[in-house]
Amino acid sequence: MNDMNSTIASQAFSSATPVIALHCSGSGAAQWRKLGEALGSRHAFVVPEHYGCDSTGPWSGERAFTLADEAARTIGIIDASRGKVHLVGHPPMA
Repeated sequence: MNDMNSTIASQAFSSATPVIALHCSGSGAAQWRKLGEALGSRHAFVVPEHYGCDSTGPWSGERAFTLADEAARTIGIIDASRGKVHLVGHPPMA
């Protein structure tokens, strides 16, 4: 897990069962703002950014990009939870 995911996980998992919200490619974490506000302090709220987002930057190009590369960030956060998580996602908007 990279440093950013370690930081996210340590912040998120020091409290209640985390909610991990996944945005679609081409979107960003901001789309989950209202859900985060609605959850308040009842749950830790984590929205990992995908490659290509401003806070994450582009894929390194060291090899062909795969879905497994995109998923690795989220899997690292889930693994760091050492417990159950609520995983939320949605289909891309048409």
